[in-house]
Amino acid sequence: VKGKPARKRDAPVLVCNHVTFVDPVYIFYKHLPVIVTAEENLNYPFMGTIISAMQPITIRRESQESRNKAAVEIRKRAKSLEWKNSLMIFPEGTTTNGKAMVSFKSGAFSSSSPVQPMVVRYPHVHLDPSWVADGPSAYALLFRLMTQFHNYMEIEYLPVMRPSKQENPRSFAERVRAEMARALNVVVTEHTFDDVSMVDAAR
Repeated sequence: VKGKPARKRDAPVLVCNHVTFVDPVYIFYKHLPVIVTAEENLNYPFMGTIISAMQPITIRRESQESRNKAAVEIRKRAKSLEWKNSLMIFPEGTTTNGKAMVSFKSGAFSSSSPVQPMVVRYPHVHLDPSWVADGPSAYALLFRLMTQFHNYMEIEYLPVMRPSKQENPRSFAERVRAEMARALNVVVTEHTFDDVSMVDAAR
């Protein structure tokens, strides 16, 4: 672990790149945050139960109304003094192989609150742990991870970032993304989860 997590009063919102289902395990352990997650993630055995117990903000990807409601709830919880824990968001809205930062959803930045970016890396030789559309299933990947002698995970907390008065949520998101990409030494791309869905549908 490199860097230090900020206090909630200094950065109510944590944002992180998303590589695999292991990412949230560390984040749950370390921060016990309120998370923003796709509604279908509640259906996974065991993990779905844990997510539900954390009173998450859920989003139906295909519903604009659901996304709008989630943005309102993000603003509410980021500003609320009743919620003692940070709000955790994976702004890419999907997992990637960690070789690029895809387009960020601006909802994570709609509260105009300070944000602490964090980045995760998985140095590996034999097994790439990324959970992506054309890779192994979650259960196959979990089995393969468990048969490794060891797995490596690196976490880096970046300095807290604050929106300027001139920035809207989209421009703030782009600035945070650029900083995270710089820390990971990867490129940025404008691809989204919808692009992955279209590729799958075309197969």
